[in-house]
Amino acid sequence: MYITTQSNLLSHINSLSTPVPTFYEDELVKLRNRDWDNDSERLVQRIPTFTTCKTSLYNQRSKTIPQLSNSRQEINLEGKWRETTGDNFLLIDDGDHILIFSTHLNLSHLTAASSLYGDGTFYIALWMELCTHALLPGKDQATYIRFFQLLKDYCQ
Repeated sequence: MYITTQSNLLSHINSLSTPVPTFYEDELVKLRNRDWDNDSERLVQRIPTFTTCKTSLYNQRSKTIPQLSNSRQEINLEGKWRETTGDNFLLIDDGDHILIFSTHLNLSHLTAASSLYGDGTFYIALWMELCTHALLPGKDQATYIRFFQLLKDYCQ
């Protein structure tokens, strides 16, 4: 399949998760790999430059991406937004204020570790473990106790 016009680019971009510039370049590479003839030349002449179509491509792509939330309570991750490389990535959503992201493989590494280190320097207290990320509502002791309890319960 060769994408040749801006409208074709727009209709095709939502089916892929590649970055927009990579998507555009991949479509051009497909044309370069074709046998060159008069049809190919006409196709190339009709292709818009990336600069002229990038705004439309980004706008089209943004229609498939959830809007950024203003608060933790507004975050609603469903379907592919809960996965990474086909595995479940959002492992714990306590339904209140804590989201814990990891994979089962990463948690197996985490549970085998003899030491754990964390970083809670972000405004919303984004906790980073060796193999785990969590979105926490604060940096107080009760929040961290709840975080570790949820993680411990999940790993058992």
